[in-house]
Amino acid sequence: MKKRFLKKMTAALLSLSLAFSAMPLSAIAEEAEDTASAPAVKENVFAKTGTTFGINKLYSTGLSLCGTVLVKVANATGDEDFKKVASMLNTWVFGGSSTGQTLAEIQALCNEILNEVKVIDQHLTDYNAEIEQTLANSDYTAAKNALNQQWRQDVEIYESLYNVDSALEAYMAYMEKAKAYNDGAIAIEEVNESKEDLYQAFSEVYQAKAYAFGDEEEEEIREIIFGDRTIDGVFKSVIRKMTDALGNEKNYADAAAQFAYKAYGFSDDQYNYIITSIDKQFMEIIKLELMYEEFLSQRGDYFEEKYDDDDEIWNNYANWAKDLNTLNDDVAKAMNSMLDREVVVSESAAGSIRLKLEEFVKSGDFATVNLENEDYISEFTSDDYVAEQTISDAYGLADGNNTNLFDDVSSSSNVTGSYMKFNRIAVPVQKTEANPSGMDIYYVFDLSQNGNSSWTSGDPVPENLRLINMDHKEDYAASKDVHVPSCDFFNLTRGSYSDGLQNFSCVVMNSDCHSLFATPVFSALDSIPANYLQEYLLQADDAKTYFVFPQYDMSLGGAFGTDYPIFYLADTKSQHPGTDLEITQLNASDIQPDRENGLYDTTAYSVILKQDRESDGDGYYKTKIDTAVAGSGIAEIALLSEDGTTTSEAVTVSAGQEVTLKFKIGERTTFESLTLQRHNDYDNPTKVTSEETILKKEQINNLIPDADGYITYTYPAPYSNATFVLNTCGGFKVYTEGTNQIFDDAITLDSYSNVFKEGETVVFYVRDNVKSVGYYEGDTYKEIQLKTNYEGDRKGSFVMPGHDITLYYEAVCVDHPYDNGFCMTCGEYQPAVYNKSTGNY
Repeated sequence: MKKRFLKKMTAALLSLSLAFSAMPLSAIAEEAEDTASAPAVKENVFAKTGTTFGINKLYSTGLSLCGTVLVKVANATGDEDFKKVASMLNTWVFGGSSTGQTLAEIQALCNEILNEVKVIDQHLTDYNAEIEQTLANSDYTAAKNALNQQWRQDVEIYESLYNVDSALEAYMAYMEKAKAYNDGAIAIEEVNESKEDLYQAFSEVYQAKAYAFGDEEEEEIREIIFGDRTIDGVFKSVIRKMTDALGNEKNYADAAAQFAYKAYGFSDDQYNYIITSIDKQFMEIIKLELMYEEFLSQRGDYFEEKYDDDDEIWNNYANWAKDLNTLNDDVAKAMNSMLDREVVVSESAAGSIRLKLEEFVKSGDFATVNLENEDYISEFTSDDYVAEQTISDAYGLADGNNTNLFDDVSSSSNVTGSYMKFNRIAVPVQKTEANPSGMDIYYVFDLSQNGNSSWTSGDPVPENLRLINMDHKEDYAASKDVHVPSCDFFNLTRGSYSDGLQNFSCVVMNSDCHSLFATPVFSALDSIPANYLQEYLLQADDAKTYFVFPQYDMSLGGAFGTDYPIFYLADTKSQHPGTDLEITQLNASDIQPDRENGLYDTTAYSVILKQDRESDGDGYYKTKIDTAVAGSGIAEIALLSEDGTTTSEAVTVSAGQEVTLKFKIGERTTFESLTLQRHNDYDNPTKVTSEETILKKEQINNLIPDADGYITYTYPAPYSNATFVLNTCGGFKVYTEGTNQIFDDAITLDSYSNVFKEGETVVFYVRDNVKSVGYYEGDTYKEIQLKTNYEGDRKGSFVMPGHDITLYYEAVCVDHPYDNGFCMTCGEYQPAVYNKSTGNY
């Protein structure tokens, strides 16, 4: 429905009117047969083009946006029925459907592009500033130079060819002007000036590649620029070379991963930097594609002006558009391929760390987790103490010595419970048979135990978190005092903690947590744990936190002296040269002042837990996944197994490995979103501890259903127990009915379905021959205003009521069967025949 068709209809429509236009529409509706039918809907671009970019790889807003743009380019260039590639920016400024791309979509898309470019730049600026504070100047400079060099090799070296970088800068400036115009900040003249600047930039690309213009008139220059393949060749070559760089043995993603590994200790921060860097590289290619599409659009405008009826010209134009479509498809495949490969996180003589993006532990899984201590005891009795080998050896209990000292000794649990809070941390490691995931998972004791929200500078250590709680004092009136490790000490350091699927225990020796501290950034932070794990440890200047280990010794004071346990600790504020914590000993006598409330309360305890892989099976971290439907709609969702069977029950899977969902909605239901709910409180397994949106409505609508209407979607299983929730909304249907004749495509909804929720704005497009559209509100007929955009398409909109609705349309025939001056189908007057030779009708 382009304006070229509209031109042919205009003269005729001006002289036409319906023979029965005076008849009330309500009467027509009453007399009409029940012929209402569902209107046409917007075509699923993925199903039409076969493009599947981003379906299973929506790792970030930026990558999702790149996928959307690739689909738009495919849609704009892959339709055999189109004549001219529509400019996204012209569509944005002037309105229109832009070959199936709605104005609202284009506005949102262009805004997203501009915003995402700024967000990516800002994120990288913030990350780099943060990293610069972490690494020494020389280390930062060397690492950043290596990253910048890879960017030059993969991007800048190609963009610098033939002034392409200047043209891209002009294109983005044009997009900014379009945004400013839509925001009401500037006049249309500034937009047109920016568009002219872009045209001049195209001219400079041509001159840099071919030859410099001399005395040619402007019209000659336009003919030269738009008439041959020079600029096409430049743009396609640059896009292809930058796309090919994605598949290099070492590429920008690898360089970003290695830079992040040097700058960040943990998987989530590394992942965020890597994915933002990939966003940046992909977005650069996407911007070039959009600029090339804009060039094709400007060429189309020129051809419409000069060669509107030249079939050979338009055949050539169609070939250029198809070339972009093919290139666009290749870009999508290359991006998908790069997202599927492992990135090289670290290379050394000891081996390399290589991970797929889905194998990284994401920020949502760096969570506070409520773990169950399966060995929790409420009291450590005299029998328990006598059974302790360290105590038995120290006092000679096996030989019958000092047994009276422990007749009545017992210690109750005061600050530990059957469930305790820990913070999940993950570090990348080399993949091995014992650990095929390439991730080591640790848990660090959480600061908010028993209602203590956090520690802040200057605050005393909360009483229940003081190291003194690891010591139990037994007073003897007639003899010496005896101090022994407390029940809390044994609960904390000897317990077997569980999330229901795997077990964790306190690290026994420094080698147990080697990978946690064997990172470049730990060394860069002076090998001080408090600097490295600062968000998990006490940071007050006058306070100190010790990591506590399960082993201990006893220091005996003789017949009348006091006996104390000697704890094995790691001081988090001291330096620990190398890649392992240095374990020191601390006599409990040194922390006794903590017993006097308020006098000395700046020594805290903490522990590190590590997964017990030997007892947990295949070495993968396990997580429990299930599915649910939410909202007022009717839908189903299940997990799909490799053998093709489905289950709606919870299943146990390996974290970081992909799971496949299969879902569909009912007849009167709309998709709202697909979300992931995490459950990290194992004392309350159904509690939602966090929730994130995986797919928005428009992204779900781009997925390809099978013949039965089911959609399959894969996503990496998180490192948390989780529920995939399909959010739906019950809706109502739109029907259409012609009041004088019926066309299958008289009205096309700007939607992938004809079901809408109450209050939703419904946008539709009409055929050229549709004269009016309306609906009934009770007995009152309301006509919908139809607006024509610059492309010649007409559209209307209405707000969906809380019930089904029928749109009634009046139309004139495409081919009128006239009889006695009237059309026998639509009732139009027969127009007079124009005689070219006489100039009369």
